[in-house]
Amino acid sequence: MKISTKQAAYLISISLLIMTVAAFFAYGFAHSQLVIADNAEQTLMNLTTKQSLFIFELIAWGIIILADLAVSYGIYIYLRAVNVNGAMFSGLLRFIYTIILGYAVWQLAMILGQIGNGPSEALKVLEQTSLFKNIWFLGLIVFGLHLVVTGLVLFKSKGFPLWLSILLIFGGIGYTLIHGLYVFFPQLNSSTALIESILSIPMMLSELSLAVWLLIRGKKLAPDYLAKRR
Repeated sequence: MKISTKQAAYLISISLLIMTVAAFFAYGFAHSQLVIADNAEQTLMNLTTKQSLFIFELIAWGIIILADLAVSYGIYIYLRAVNVNGAMFSGLLRFIYTIILGYAVWQLAMILGQIGNGPSEALKVLEQTSLFKNIWFLGLIVFGLHLVVTGLVLFKSKGFPLWLSILLIFGGIGYTLIHGLYVFFPQLNSSTALIESILSIPMMLSELSLAVWLLIRGKKLAPDYLAKRR
């Protein structure tokens, strides 16, 4: 399906906004209630007594994956007016991240088959949730690189605000740095958590600002809007 640059702008913005709401529910609300770190018995009990909430969490992750796929395509269409190679690279990184996220969510979904097996499965269930998180965090390293590439490409566009390009680059560096530390240097988790608390706001605002800006400005894109700066 071929879409215009304006349609791509709307596809990206709407997908990102849907993703934001779904992520808030899936990870910020449901997952944080169900999974208790270092407490396998409580985690299994939560998943057993709140199984419907867990299913809704998985559905929300599914929505996020579909939205990410839409963004992967939309970002390629939107960026190619500035730099075709950069657009392909950014879209590919987003797609790779989405595949990794999908694999992580699959690991989480496998818990459904373990919930009814009794307390003996508690440790396996907690390990499965940790596997989900580790795989997802590995994907977020790639996601951060996607944001950096996107910001660098848009930095060269005369119609795109410099502050938003810089915010995307800065947010992408934050995602890659923080989740790289979580994945490869777990012994530094306390220090990484402190860094994350400092960088969390620009990281969160990077894509959210892009979504809002594209939603507002998308209909005003002129044919030469995304031409390169001179």
